[in-house]
Order: sequence, then structure tokens, then C-alpha cells
Amino acid sequence: MAAAPAAVVGSLRVPRPPAKRPSSAPPPLLSPSASLTDKRRNFPGHQSRLNSAPDIGPLSLSLSRIVPRRNIVTSLLSSSILSKLGSPEVTLAEPSVRFREHIDTFDGYTFLYPQNWIQVRGAGADIFFRDPFVLDENLSVELSSPSSSRYKSVEDLGPPQLAAEKVLKQYLTEFMSTRLVPRRNIVTSLLSSSILSKLGSPEVTLAEPSVRFREHIDTFDGYTFLYPQNWIQVRGAGADIFFRDPFVLDENLSVELSSPSSSRYKSVEDLGPPQLAAEKVLKQYLTEFMSTRLGVRRESNILSASSRVADDGRVYYQVEVNIKSYASNNELAVMPQDRIQRLEWDRRYLSVLGVENNRLYELRLQSPENMFAEEEKDLRRVMDSFRVLKAVD
Repeated sequence: MAAAPAAVVGSLRVPRPPAKRPSSAPPPLLSPSASLTDKRRNFPGHQSRLNSAPDIGPLSLSLSRIVPRRNIVTSLLSSSILSKLGSPEVTLAEPSVRFREHIDTFDGYTFLYPQNWIQVRGAGADIFFRDPFVLDENLSVELSSPSSSRYKSVEDLGPPQLAAEKVLKQYLTEFMSTRLVPRRNIVTSLLSSSILSKLGSPEVTLAEPSVRFREHIDTFDGYTFLYPQNWIQVRGAGADIFFRDPFVLDENLSVELSSPSSSRYKSVEDLGPPQLAAEKVLKQYLTEFMSTRLGVRRESNILSASSRVADDGRVYYQVEVNIKSYASNNELAVMPQDRIQRLEWDRRYLSVLGVENNRLYELRLQSPENMFAEEEKDLRRVMDSFRVLKAVD
């Protein structure tokens, strides 16, 4: 799809944002259940409208490569129609991609994108679209912070070659920061070695891979924590908030809150000593994982239970448990030797408990046991970052 990205890149414009927002707004683009971040997008400045493909001459045919299989079906269908019509003079228009225009007058930019691409929210960029079939084909827009940048012109970056080097360095930094996909580190190291050997600069060193974090603050319910910046939020997961690793689906975090009408906690110590609180946490996990399937067996044990006083002066309990699930694929077999149970999954669960606003807060972290050693440092940083706050009405 060489031509489509070229058309998209050529469409990018940065208009001057209006001094005032228009008084009339278009119909809402988001559902009532959209998040605050999504609702910010519900301004007149965020629009998408349909455009036909721009006139780019002989490149129009190659734009249809977004879904190559469609061309094959179209060709077969065209041949079938023409053979039945018996009209060799009849020709069908060459397939071409249609585009939509995205206009953001709130942040001040616009561009075209293929109309069959879908928007992905929570991807970390200001806006993010991707091909629904080729998942590695996407586009996004990144903005510098208005408080820390004072650019007057793109030429402030220097000549194009220097700007390109800065862009490449930023890509490498972003890819190196994701230890959650170890193969990226190998590719990045090879690429870095190749670049350095060509530059001939032995003094140049690259930073070691490290995970970057974002801060989530909920002043309405009263809590805050850090999470890896490449994790994505999943809505409708049943928890107050839920994030997960986009590559390792069994690695996630969530926050659970007790009901404000039925709980009157004054301190986390109302749960008893840490060991007793750990037993309650483990019991809750096992209750949630109860299965109606025949032949399912769970093994669990408490690995640690401790308390700490954080920098906000509050006491927090930290609980760590391991749970294994075993099941048989042939539980209805007559002979016992045919009902062999095998390990389904083996996970580590980390919980942080705190009390504020007369409510019990629990930060939950889950990781496959075979990946915990590699991710332990980052997961414990998330645990240590959890704080409860006075809720703002």
C-alpha cells in the first residue's frame, strides 16, 4: 500500500486554530458512556467527513492494495458480468480507495485517511487510525506539550536531515522502552549496532531499555497509580478501571472499590493483620474463579503479606498470591487414567489495599508466572505508586 500512505502524508495540514469555538456544534460523535477523554473530542473541532480519492493519476489503482483480496473478487466478478453481458466494449472503473477527512480545530490539524480504517482510542497518541485487516498499518498524530515547547516554524528543528535523525532517535527510544516484548530489544540492538558502525562514533552509547509510565488520577473516586504507557484501557471489564498489556493478554491491572453505602472503613487495619487480610483476598480470588466445568481444580497459596506506611502517611497492605488451575479434557472418561488433569494456567496476583473516604480500595495486578521474573520490577513500581485520595464531589 505504497500510494495510500503517500496520499495520507501529503494531506496533512496544520491550520491556525480559531480564537473561539463555533457556537453551533455538529451532532455528538460519541456515545453517552464515552470517557472524559473521549468527551473532550466532542467539540465542533473534531470531525470526519467522506472524501473521494484525490486525483493522483496512475497511482489510483495501487491504492486498492489495502485489502488485496477484494481486487481478486472484483476482477472475477467483473469477468463474470462481462461474459454474461457479451459486451466487450463495456469496461469497469478501476478500484480506488475513498478517503475521509479528519479535522481537529481544537488542537489544530487536518489530514485524509482511508475510509475503511478504524479509530483506536487509548493508543497513547492524540489520534490513531489503523487498517482493520493489516494491523501493522496505521497512522497517528503526536503533539508537543504547549507548556514546554515554543516552536515558531518547523525549521526550528534544523535542516531536514537533522530533523530526520531526531525522528529516528525518537522511534528507537520508543521501541527500546518496551521490555514487555523482548524480541524488540534484539531487533533494536542489531539496528543500533548497524547505525553506530556506519556513523563511526564509538563514543555514542544508547540508553538501556526501560519502561515508561503514565499516571492515572481519579479525583472523583479518590485514587491514583502509575501504569506502563503502552498498556491500553479496556472498558466494560467490570472493575472501576482496567488496563492490560496489548501483547500479553494475561498481564493486566484493575482497581476495585467497596460500596460507599455499605462500608465504613476507617483504616486498612480494620481488615485485621496483613496475614488475615491476605486470606480474605485469596478467598475472594478463588470465589471469582469458581468454575462449573467438571474436573477443574485450583491450587493456591499466599506468598507474602506485609504492611507499609507510604509518603502520604497512610497504611497500605500488600498481598502476593499464586493460583494454578488444572483441568481435564476428558473428564467423562470411564477409566481414571483417561481423566488426567493438566495445568491450564499459572498466575501471580499482587494486591495493594488502602482505605480512604470510608471505602476499601484494592489495586490488583495479574501476571503469568513464567513472565513474572522479567516484569517484576515494573509491576512492583506500579504497586508502590498506588495512593488513595480524598474524593472530590
